[in-house]
Amino acid sequence: MNKNEDFSFPLNKELLFTQIQRSNQEIMQIIRSQHGDVLLDLEGMGLNR
Repeated sequence: MNKNEDFSFPLNKELLFTQIQRSNQEIMQIIRSQHGDVLLDLEGMGLNR
């Protein structure tokens, strides 16, 4: 299923995607500052896209 088709209401998909990406960056920054080794493990498993 295309993630862009999951929403039944109009929205700015580009803006939403940008906000999600920013949130992921902030989360990864927090993880990196607290658990650098864990972040490396996540990247190794391909979870950090």
